[in-house]
Order: sequence, then C-alpha cells, then structure tokens
Amino acid sequence: MPPSPICSECRSERTGWHEVSGRGEIYTYTTVHRPIAAGQELPFVVAVISLEDSGDVRMISNVVEVDPADVKVGMPVELVWEDMSDDLAIPRFRPRSE
Repeated sequence: MPPSPICSECRSERTGWHEVSGRGEIYTYTTVHRPIAAGQELPFVVAVISLEDSGDVRMISNVVEVDPADVKVGMPVELVWEDMSDDLAIPRFRPRSE
C-alpha cells in the first residue's frame, strides 16, 4: 500500500489485487480529541491495521463500535463498511469477537 504499478520492495511489475479476509489487528493508533472537520463526533480513533493473509499490508482507517479508551495495540479487528451514499462506502474496523 498504496497501490502502484511495481512492488516497492523488489521492483517487480508482477503485481495484482488479492482478496483478503478483512481481519487484522491494530498495529498503532491515535485518539483524536480535536475536530479535523465540522460535525465530527469526538473522540475518535485513527489506526494502522495490519491485515491478515496480506503479505504485511497495512491500511489506515478508523476503529468504530468501541470506546476509544479500550483500543489497544494488537487488538484483533474486522472490517465493516460505512455507507456514505448510494455510490460510496468507507472501510472501517471494529473489535473482533472471537
């Protein structure tokens, strides 16, 4: 990540899209206490998520459906989609119930 026409590690052009489970764990995170845009509910968590079965791919997203004080590095999470409109859904992550 981010997607590119070549591998950032080995410079190979043999790249492609691979479906992953949507499961992962929190690699690192921050809790935001000051609004970035109007109308945001505070506080909220922005995290780097290490995705399982992805070859060490990490993505940045929000952690939802949890009290920000309960978020921890290593917390198992799963993908949920937040529908913003008929044409747009945003990937978010919530704590995984195992």
